[in-house]
Amino acid sequence: MGNAVLDWQPYYLPPTYDLGIDFTGGHQLPYYIIGQCVDNVGAPVAGATVELWRAADEMLIQTQLSRADGTYAFGVTDTVTPYFVVAWRAAPAIGGITVRNLVGAAA
Repeated sequence: MGNAVLDWQPYYLPPTYDLGIDFTGGHQLPYYIIGQCVDNVGAPVAGATVELWRAADEMLIQTQLSRADGTYAFGVTDTVTPYFVVAWRAAPAIGGITVRNLVGAAA
């Protein structure tokens, strides 16, 4: 049996959504890369390991697990640095990668 494909869907947060994430030891970063991990039929993938990589030098910046609804949010410092996201879950085996030009945006 082949591995399923992990896909990304645009994910928009309402203005009152609490990201509940503190990336800098007490100071929230001003911009976010936000997404949702879904499988090949569009079902959310909870508990996937999600990594944020800086595209220019392929440096791993942050790692987290996707939430129960498959969402993730990474805090970043600007809106111009390009990143990409890699995500996978071991059981059942599923994984994927985004495009390499994601940039931060205000939540």
